[in-house]
Amino acid sequence: MDLRSRIAKSSGKTYNILHAGSRHGGCKIFSSKSKSEGYHDGIGHKYFEDWFQKLLNDLDKSSLISLDNEPYHSRIKNKQPTSTWKNKDITEWLVKNIYFEPGSLKQELLHLARANKQDNQYVIDELAEQAGHKVLCLPPYHCQFNPIELIWSQTKNYYDKHIGKSGYREEAVLNMWEEYLRQVTPKNWSNCFSYLEKLLQQWWRGEYLLEEIEPIITTSSGDSYIRF
Repeated sequence: MDLRSRIAKSSGKTYNILHAGSRHGGCKIFSSKSKSEGYHDGIGHKYFEDWFQKLLNDLDKSSLISLDNEPYHSRIKNKQPTSTWKNKDITEWLVKNIYFEPGSLKQELLHLARANKQDNQYVIDELAEQAGHKVLCLPPYHCQFNPIELIWSQTKNYYDKHIGKSGYREEAVLNMWEEYLRQVTPKNWSNCFSYLEKLLQQWWRGEYLLEEIEPIITTSSGDSYIRF
C-alpha cells in the first residue's frame, strides 16, 4: 500500500490531492483541499490524519503502508522536552516518567530528560496498528522507492496534456485528476510494484547505490521528524 499527496494549481489556487494505491489497484479514497498559498500549506496533521483514518476503514486486509517523510505524516504522540519548554512543562514531563530532585535548574532538568529520552511514538503508526496494519517510512529524498510515484508521473503527464481543453476552473482541475486515476488499472499498479521490487533487490545486492543519510532530522516545530 502506497499513498501520496499531489499539488494541482488553477486560478491562483493550489489543490492538495491525497490518493492511495496497492498492488490490487487504487483505493476509493480520494480527497482534495483548496489553498491559495504555497506547497502543502493546505494539509496539516489533523486533515491528513482524518483522511488516513478513512483510508484504514476502507482496507479489508492487513497491509504495509508506505509513506514518505512529509511532516504531517510524522506527528509525535509522546512529545519530549526541548530547550524551548518552560520549567513547569519539563517538570510535569519528568513527574510522569522519572524521579528528580525538587528545585533543580532548567539545564539540570533538561539533562535528566535527555538522559532518559524515550523512543518516539507516532500518531499515524498507532492508528495503523490499531486497524491491523503497519507503516513503513521511506528514507528522505528517495522517492524512487515509492511505487505510487510512477502512477503520479503518468497522471501528471495526462493532466498537463489535457487540462487546457476544458479550461482551468476548479471543477475542471479536479475532474481531470479523477478522470485519469479512474483509468489506472490494477495491472498498472501491479507493474509498478513489480518494478520497485526489482529495484529494491538491486539495491540490496549493492547494484543500486544508496548514499549515506542521517536517520533522524528534526523540524523547527519540535513535534515532527523525518524518520528512517
